[in-house]
Amino acid sequence: MPATQRQIARLLGYPAEASLTDGDLNQGVLASPERVALGLVAEAFASDDVTSGSEARAFVEERVAEWAAVLENEVRQRVASIASVEIQRRAPDG
Repeated sequence: MPATQRQIARLLGYPAEASLTDGDLNQGVLASPERVALGLVAEAFASDDVTSGSEARAFVEERVAEWAAVLENEVRQRVASIASVEIQRRAPDG
């Protein structure tokens, strides 16, 4: 499974050895966009390269853009929207 698919699968809680299609991942994210968004935000703030809300937002935007080949646009926009709210909650300054 390509790295992008593995990242999405991991955020959904699937085991590393799971064999999933893009359709499976779309359905999974559609069913649990909050889980994916909150996990992605947690990864952003855990990164040594992220020290502010604006950097967390850039981290999330980059990852979500990378998912374009796997996830439908509506699904990616939903994750990005939830992530943005969470970033604002965690780092209201940025």
